[in-house]
Amino acid sequence: MTMQIILVTTPTVGISTTLVAQIFPLNTSLPLTYTWQATAQIPVTHTNGISDTVVYRWPIAGPVTVTVQVQNGSGALFDQRSFQIAADHRLYLPVVKRP
Repeated sequence: MTMQIILVTTPTVGISTTLVAQIFPLNTSLPLTYTWQATAQIPVTHTNGISDTVVYRWPIAGPVTVTVQVQNGSGALFDQRSFQIAADHRLYLPVVKRP
């Protein structure tokens, strides 16, 4: 059994970032318990099938590390991924009411 953490969305400050843990092979014994931990986030535990999704929103830019442990009756796996949270560079224009 192997696992991979997949980054689904671009990690940006204040924007929801979706991560998926995918288990291979697909015929792994179920149920699986996923325990997620990430920099500046509260740990999350789910019981799910061959994949699990978590959504984080980071408050500041910089490097972060995400770890996930998955367990079933046969054993446990661990994976870790590090990446950079980008600063939010959206530009908001003022609304001007014309007479």
